[in-house]
Amino acid sequence: MAMKETENSLRAYFVIAGGYDLISCFRLLGELHGVRAAPLPATAALLVHAILFVGMAFGIGYVVAGIRLKRDLRTGARWIKQLLIAATAFLALVTVLVALPGADGATATGRVVGLTIGLAISVYLYRSVARLAAEAAARQDP
Repeated sequence: MAMKETENSLRAYFVIAGGYDLISCFRLLGELHGVRAAPLPATAALLVHAILFVGMAFGIGYVVAGIRLKRDLRTGARWIKQLLIAATAFLALVTVLVALPGADGATATGRVVGLTIGLAISVYLYRSVARLAAEAAARQDP
């Protein structure tokens, strides 16, 4: 029997993953501006900052999704599904950027693997939200 997310486990995942994403983005931003950080060319610095700020926005979105999940499932959770689609597209783009030639060898490979796992998790989350929204709708419709 396949494991199915419950509403509570999905809420916890969104809050924890969103919080982790925010912390990670702030940590990377701090490293980027740290004393020992090698200066990046302006275009690369702009791209890295944009990726981190978009990542922070998704982190906030995940936390809000976790907080509002129960209420939003009753109405179809459309915005949460759209958030997951956007986050998946963003992860795909970042995966491609990290995999481009010139990236830091083993570090880039590890990041591509991690991002690919993130893509699979995003698809799983989308399917779980869609299933839970359909179940909530079925309970409301007699």
